[in-house]
Amino acid sequence: MRSLILNTPLFEPILSKYARYRKRYPVYFFHHIPKCGGTSMREALDNWFNVNCDYFIHEKENYVPPVDLGYVNTNNCIIGHFGHDGYFIDQRYPKIFKGFRARTRYRVFMFLRDPLKMRCSLHRHDLLVGINKEHNLASAIMTYNNYYSRILNVTESNWKKKLDRYFFIGMADDLQASFDLLGTLIGKPKIELPISNTTTRDYENSIESLSQAQIDEFKRANELDYKIFEYAKLRMNELLENKAD
Repeated sequence: MRSLILNTPLFEPILSKYARYRKRYPVYFFHHIPKCGGTSMREALDNWFNVNCDYFIHEKENYVPPVDLGYVNTNNCIIGHFGHDGYFIDQRYPKIFKGFRARTRYRVFMFLRDPLKMRCSLHRHDLLVGINKEHNLASAIMTYNNYYSRILNVTESNWKKKLDRYFFIGMADDLQASFDLLGTLIGKPKIELPISNTTTRDYENSIESLSQAQIDEFKRANELDYKIFEYAKLRMNELLENKAD
């Protein structure tokens, strides 16, 4: 009976509007955290979406406007680092986290890896491109702390609340499995991730070269980042358990 009522001419405008709404939303955002498998992800996401890159470019002096959300739909994925003041994701696209419809209209996802592994990888990258002249790994990883916290623009008082706004947080330490789970959640086909943007792991710039005392010092100095990472890992494990059920 219900289907007969919905198929009457009276409901045709409503159904047509709903069909258009379904095609438009959700719009996807990939918050690309540096050295967390993002380059491989960008290549793979081209198979799922029309990708709109919105990366902050230091060399550009003029302000670059954000992607106009009025001209994107559920086939789009907006990608960027969003790691600088004025370009933080909730500054760049404030509406994606605001209002009771935000969760259904916008799905934001990112991938994180163990903070120490990430910092070692970032150190290798910085050496390669000439950003960092400090060759000693133990000193380099302590030059600035809580890297995730700063680029996610979170504090001790709000980090959990801000992370809960993300539709999905995968683990870069098991990138393929996380990417497969993301595909399952959003109804996309399985894709084998390409291996991209890797850096040479000499002993001198690998975790193995650090003493236990140096590792412990890093963990103490980056306590908030480890809270973020462990919470993201907990969320991921809960998703995997629910999938298994």
